[in-house]
Amino acid sequence: MRYTIVKPVTYLFLLTSILLNISCNKALQAEIPTYIQISNFHYNGSSQGQIPHDHDHHSTKITDAWITMDGQFLGVFELPCTIPAIYDKNQSDTPHSFDIYPGIKVNGIAASRIKYPFYEKFEIDTILNENENIILAPNTKYKDQVLIRFDEEGKFEQKNNTILSNIDEDNNTYSTTFHCTNSSANSAAPIIQENVVFQGNQSLAIHLDNNHNNFHIRTDTLDLQGTTFLELNFKTSTVLRVGLYIINTIISPTPLELIQLHATEEWKKTYLDLTPLINQGYSDSQFQVYFEACSGNTYSEESIYIDNIKLISNE
Repeated sequence: MRYTIVKPVTYLFLLTSILLNISCNKALQAEIPTYIQISNFHYNGSSQGQIPHDHDHHSTKITDAWITMDGQFLGVFELPCTIPAIYDKNQSDTPHSFDIYPGIKVNGIAASRIKYPFYEKFEIDTILNENENIILAPNTKYKDQVLIRFDEEGKFEQKNNTILSNIDEDNNTYSTTFHCTNSSANSAAPIIQENVVFQGNQSLAIHLDNNHNNFHIRTDTLDLQGTTFLELNFKTSTVLRVGLYIINTIISPTPLELIQLHATEEWKKTYLDLTPLINQGYSDSQFQVYFEACSGNTYSEESIYIDNIKLISNE
């Protein structure tokens, strides 16, 4: 039988290795975090009723939460979310500060997520306990410095609506400029109606048919500068184009298309960033927001509904 003789130096080396390994394993033991749960971001004043919502409802589509803990950025999380928060157990009785910013998808694009610059962040201080689930219910509202244009006119509840330059009080249209392939002689007339409404009692509707298979409408002339978003709710059976006219004193008005909103059977909320188009103007430029559509088939019947138009910028 063979025996292995461990020399003192070898034994000391093995003992040291074992002790170091034990020490390393202790250092590598994962800390047990606490978990933060957020189901949604509530806007102060929003109601949960059925469409059409009441007049006081605030329409939002906050998709993300941008979260910092004690000044350290934890990340951007799509709602609803559950996230781990590692903390110092030696400071278990110390409240931790959370800043939670409401986030949106710019122009409805998933790859373009930002903190919405016009909503307030949610702040809370809370004590964290190991392996605990903390449920947060953040809320927000527009910042006090925000300028909201068309807050009332954009709901289309008023009899004399002046938000669109080619709709008069009798729902007649004038000065249309949009043309599409195989367009009919007459463009469709936008109307304010009560049949399909997102909120309140009325919304804007455009119906395209064989005799009226296109439309083009604009807002009044506006002075716009800096970061500016167009908010609206829409429902459409055809592509709805949205853009901006740049009006200068030197050259003729220039239309720039921002986006094509695709057909949807449900009401959708969108945040459209007009800033890149505004930046293409000059210091003395003015602007008009336009909406237009063209039925691809002259024999088809299409409908576009728009509600809650808002232009949001800083004062």
